[in-house]
Amino acid sequence: MTAAHPPPPPRVPPPPAPTRTETIRRWWRSRGQLPKVLYWIGRRGLPLLAALIALEVLSGVAIGWWKTYELTLGITSPAATQAPWIALPVSVVGWLLVPAVVGGLAGYVVSTQIDSHRRQSAAEALAELRRRNQGVE
Repeated sequence: MTAAHPPPPPRVPPPPAPTRTETIRRWWRSRGQLPKVLYWIGRRGLPLLAALIALEVLSGVAIGWWKTYELTLGITSPAATQAPWIALPVSVVGWLLVPAVVGGLAGYVVSTQIDSHRRQSAAEALAELRRRNQGVE
């Protein structure tokens, strides 16, 4: 008596390749897996840089490139220009936003470097301190 073998399962075609829209959507959603510095640059840094460049270009066209440079560095007063409506935001950005962005980026870089050189996590260090402190009372 021979055992009857069941017929092989039908071949299932592979799933269709993802569309360009799906690939872009998947890439966009995966940004959270980046290291902190790269995530911050992509999420906050690039939009701020784009806004800063747009403001600088608008100011350069309106009042001149050299005046825009001097306004950004705080050499010239916004009131000393022929278009103070654009010179004031350029001056404020030069004094407040640029140092804040550079400081924020430097903070992320320093924090990442400190974290990479730690030998143990904060929870492990706290547990060790508690163990050491149990005998001292």
